[in-house]
Parts: sequence; C-alpha cells; structure tokens
Amino acid sequence: MKIVHIADTHIGYSAYNKLDPDTGINQREQDVYNAFGLCIARILEIKPDAVIHAGDLFDSVRPTNRAISVALDGLIRLSEAGIPTVLIAGNHETPRLRETGSVFRLFSHLKNIYPIYRARPETVALGDLGVYAVPHSSQDGAMADGMSKYHFPDDVRYRVMTVHAGVSGMKAFKTGSFNEQLVPSGCIPRQNVDYVALGHYHEECQVEDRAYYSGSTERLSFAEANHERKGFLQIDLDRADDPDFISIPTREMVDLPLLDCSSVSPDAINRTIMERVDSEDLSGKVARLRVLNIPRIVYKSLDFAKLRSRGKDAIHFEIRYHVLDIQGAQEAQAPQFRTLREEFEGFLAKEPVEGADKNDLEKLGLSYLERVQEEGK
Repeated sequence: MKIVHIADTHIGYSAYNKLDPDTGINQREQDVYNAFGLCIARILEIKPDAVIHAGDLFDSVRPTNRAISVALDGLIRLSEAGIPTVLIAGNHETPRLRETGSVFRLFSHLKNIYPIYRARPETVALGDLGVYAVPHSSQDGAMADGMSKYHFPDDVRYRVMTVHAGVSGMKAFKTGSFNEQLVPSGCIPRQNVDYVALGHYHEECQVEDRAYYSGSTERLSFAEANHERKGFLQIDLDRADDPDFISIPTREMVDLPLLDCSSVSPDAINRTIMERVDSEDLSGKVARLRVLNIPRIVYKSLDFAKLRSRGKDAIHFEIRYHVLDIQGAQEAQAPQFRTLREEFEGFLAKEPVEGADKNDLEKLGLSYLERVQEEGK
C-alpha cells in the first residue's frame, strides 16, 4: 500500500509587489500555484493508492476565485485518475465562527475526494486503508481529545492518522501562527497505527516513530529560508518508518548572514553593508539582510538608493535595520510623515515579539491595512 503525504500548500498566498511577467499576477502567488501544480503532476506519475493532505490547502478562510480554481483543477485531476484523496482543514482555512462556513464544502461532490472540515474527527474507509482524520478545531483540547479516541473499521489492513497541529513539548514543531493549536507529543499513537501524517510545521521532519511532517510545498517566510527542500512524502505502509521525500523545484529564498555593526567602525558601516549585499547573486530570489546595532547618525548617512539598487534583480529584497541612539544624547529630528505601511513595518521591526513569527504578523497586519484602504476607496 503506497500513499502520498502532502500538506501546507497555502494556495492563494501572496506577498510583495513583483508581478509574474507571464500571468500578470503576484509573483509569489504564482510561485505557490506552480509548486502545487508540480506536486499534482508528480503524484499522478507515482499513482499512489491514496493521497493524504494534512491541512492548509488554502492560505485563508476566504480564498479568491483564482485560488479556488487552482485547487479545484488539481483535485479534479486526482479524482479523474481514480486516486482517493483525504483533505483535512488546517488553521489557515478554518473560520473562527462556524456560521462562516468552509470552502471545503465545494469539494464534497467530487468523486474520490474526501474533505474533512467540521472540527471533529472522522474516519474514512478506502478499501484496505482506514484514515482517521483530525481537522483543525479552535476549541482548546478538542484535537488532543479526538486523537486519543482514534478508531478504525475492523476490516482495514492499513491504518493512518492525519492531524493538523503543532506538537507541544518540542519547540521546533510549532510556528506561533494565527489560530495555531498544539497537541501534546503523548497524543501521537505508538501502536495500532501504521503512519501519522502531520501538517502545520513547514519543514519536513520526523516527530515520532512513523509520525512525520511533510513540510510546506513552498517557502512562505524567512523562517524557511534555510529549509533545504520542499515537496511531499511518499510512504510504503509496509515499511512506513522509511518514507521517501519527493522534492520539487521552488523559488530560492536567502537570509543573508546577520550583520552586527557594534564591532564595525562608523566610517566602514556603509561599505560593509554593501559588501554583505554583494556577497550573493540575488537575481530571481527572495532575499533579506538584517543589520543590527547601527548608530542613528550613521543610519541617516546611508546611501539607501544605492543599497536598494543592489537588489533590483531580486523578486524581493529587504534590509531590516536596528538603529541605536547615541547613549546619553537625544538628537533633534525633523518630523517625518510616513505611510501607515511604513509606520507599521518600522514599529514591528523595532519591537520584540514573543511566541510569534514576525513575518506572519507583518503579513497579517499588512493584509488588514490593504483591506481598509480598498474599502475606503
């Protein structure tokens, strides 16, 4: 029995301002669509007995028509190929209010597609395979409780559980993202289950014996810049302790080495930043440089236009500065009037944030600002 475990495709995700030259839509949105399409194509080549999508098919509760169309196209291809596919809702596509409804209802009529989204576990029987599916639930403790009550039909030969959650007790396996739910590591079954397909954490890794995260199919924040590969897992349930990772090509993301200016002489800081930016070819990449402990008087003298021009061939290039005032002195500054976006980004760059990913917070905050601006037009 051969299955595919995929998760965190985040269809509809978009970021930054660059447009795809062929489609005219946001480049990062197109990158996510491309990754999903490549995964579907590889799955059709593999021809598994079943596909398990462990949550966050979409990036939001209300995906755009374009995002829905991309998801439908991929699922219809699996359906027509006769490949049973179980989908569970993740935290990104689960509404806080039940009356909001779920986009997963659109897939209920598709043959061979089994969407599980009603915030309670369900068991799906697929011939010799039983799938115990635990979708996201915003109710505290509900997911852990559901995992502890797993059950399968008596006549199935293979048993798989799928869950979309972080794992507590293991700090690496949580993201701090919006609406995140954690389950204790002790909830992961150690007997009577052949494989546990986990979703939510974006790097493929093993959590327990025969329990794995497949990771996301594209890099979605700089926290993932160092993830070596993206794709999905292929599992032979007769030897589920040794899954095969199927890698797909994705957009390269670069987090340049941190530059701490506390040990750099003031007159060399501008040149040192330039050298750090020039240390890697940024063409076609998403890139970032963080500069710490730069004196405000030096910060004001930086050649920002020249620095920005260094990343002109990148899909996105940003420099984050941590600016220090001179100890014991207060510098008089002329009032500066900035956009709401600039104010928000500047505030977030300076303030410490505990238990959350700043990139996720920035993305969420900017989406709210853009929505307000659109509604005000």
